[in-house]
Amino acid sequence: MTSVLKITNQNRRREYKGENTMEPISLELITKLTTLAAIDFYVTAFGAGLVIRDGWIEGVPEFLNPLAQTESLWIFGGLYLLEHFAAKIPVVAVAWNWAHAAIKPFAIAIFVAIVAFQVSA
Repeated sequence: MTSVLKITNQNRRREYKGENTMEPISLELITKLTTLAAIDFYVTAFGAGLVIRDGWIEGVPEFLNPLAQTESLWIFGGLYLLEHFAAKIPVVAVAWNWAHAAIKPFAIAIFVAIVAFQVSA
């Protein structure tokens, strides 16, 4: 916890001096999140939101905090459940996969941009 407070205090000093406060993101975080998002985007967003909200790990970048909002958790959790049950019905599964073949690459690209470049959504 003290390391988080140190980082916050350092950022406040930088902001006061007018310095850039963007902290480097580890390649490890980028690789893990983007790989998981490519496998299953909804579970990745839902899981990241739970981890951030419940404080299971420290030092999570601030720009990922919107994933921890209750609304985001409900949306991503609901979409995952919908995807799970849609896969059980053949006609619905084909329609779901067809629609997501067009949608998911853009969603994952936006997610990667947010993670890699610390873009605020």
